[in-house]
Amino acid sequence: MTFQIKQRLSKTVIGSSLFIGLSLSALQAFSSPEMVGNYQGSPYATWDGLYEQNVQVRTFAQPLVNNPSEVILRRFLQYIPQKIYERQSQYPLVIVLHGGNSSPELVKEFSMQDRWERLADKEQFMLAYGNAYNINNDPAPLESDAPYWANGGYWRSCVGDPGAGPDFYNVDDVDYIKRVISQMQSEALPIDMDRIYIIGLSNGGELAEHIASQSGDLIAGAGSVVPVYGAPKNIPSGPCAASEQAATSLIRIYSPQDPVLAPIFNSIGLNYKELIQQTSAAWVHALGLNPTTANVTYLENSVSEGDGYTGSIPWALNTMNSYAIRTDYEAANNGADFAEIQLIGAGHGWPEIKGATFEAAESSGQFGFHNQDFVAEEVIWEFLKSKRKIK
Repeated sequence: MTFQIKQRLSKTVIGSSLFIGLSLSALQAFSSPEMVGNYQGSPYATWDGLYEQNVQVRTFAQPLVNNPSEVILRRFLQYIPQKIYERQSQYPLVIVLHGGNSSPELVKEFSMQDRWERLADKEQFMLAYGNAYNINNDPAPLESDAPYWANGGYWRSCVGDPGAGPDFYNVDDVDYIKRVISQMQSEALPIDMDRIYIIGLSNGGELAEHIASQSGDLIAGAGSVVPVYGAPKNIPSGPCAASEQAATSLIRIYSPQDPVLAPIFNSIGLNYKELIQQTSAAWVHALGLNPTTANVTYLENSVSEGDGYTGSIPWALNTMNSYAIRTDYEAANNGADFAEIQLIGAGHGWPEIKGATFEAAESSGQFGFHNQDFVAEEVIWEFLKSKRKIK
């Protein structure tokens, strides 16, 4: 992709219509307020049910890029399995990033429904849920009357300034991730610095790839699910200049016909399917992998998504009974690895066994039915868990 096309993406694609980070299950949050307790939206607090699960809030100050004497309040959630406190060893850290205009509470409670915590307990890793900053660089909202959307934010990567003006990049989210890690280190948590992984959904998937691109020496690997866009460091992107890509492993999961992303890209004359597949090829090349060694597997189509749906909404009809194709490459000599899973005909959401309701699939967000043939976090963790930072 040329730099000129990337500029068009920055100005047009990542617009107000792309506040799309919630998975389908999150859209149902309003029907079950009893699930979340009495959370009042403070950046220093969270829903009381999360406290009961030993999910804790952490905050820290972060200087702004253009005026470092001014700081903003950033936050994240963390979960540490009890056994980690009881043992003398070092453990991996997984940082999970929500989608655009969402929050860590939403992605944890409704999108993932505690599955990351259960996986952390089983596999023994530390877990952090990142929190993006408000799109207009305003302080995190204290919305007691709208707790689901409190502390929502939008991640800053190489692409996009969603109508927020020239100060959008005054917040540095690469620096934010580094500070999350430093904050956890300051608590004397036994982080294995060679096994830090960053995983994101939608706009969060975009930032996960951005971290893999711009700060690949910080992490051992990344995973992105239905990312808006992402390219290796050797491709110039918006404010990010091209340079050599670090040997950082990546697994990306995307829907080539994404019912949210494809129409937006099409509206400015760009083909999302072609672009996302081109960037996969770019990652293979930048990581030094041999494209002729690709191993292609059709995953079992075990669920007919949307079974029984009789409506007429196009994005719901077009995302029924999706299937998944996985491509793995032989690791490079330096240890870098890449895999992708194409969700053919799937909606915009995190693959999981639980399906979306017909109402959620039909919603004006155009999410459709997400793929249910596998559980994304299990597949991503299996790919990443043996990866170590390449020095």
